[in-house]
Amino acid sequence: MDTLALAQQMAGDIDTAIVTQSKAIALLPPGSSALRSELESNLVKYLLEGQRFAKAEPLLLAMHEQIAGSSDESPSKTQASIERLPKFYESWHATEPGQGYDAKAAEWLAKLPEGPEVKGNEDGAGTDTEDTDQE
Repeated sequence: MDTLALAQQMAGDIDTAIVTQSKAIALLPPGSSALRSELESNLVKYLLEGQRFAKAEPLLLAMHEQIAGSSDESPSKTQASIERLPKFYESWHATEPGQGYDAKAAEWLAKLPEGPEVKGNEDGAGTDTEDTDQE
């Protein structure tokens, strides 16, 4: 059914792809966590494409909690999960401004660790030093 949903999405029938993907998830037996995660990730993709942000939000948050709470996941996967959330809220804000989604995006951005370019400047080195050398 996942392949059928993908074909429907590629044909531009996002509503049917969402229904098909949801049915595929509902058919999974207990203990299918890896497959469930993959199918839910695809469902989120379809929901976002269809701008169904309210339906995508609980799935995205649950996926993040699962990744963040797992000792098996790498720090980079956890960071990627966090990075996905502000982008999601920024997209939602763009379609529905004034609903506070920009504030939610900012909250998730604040949870991101500093990037390598910022860490490189913690000791005072970096662009400031380069500017001083040119003077």
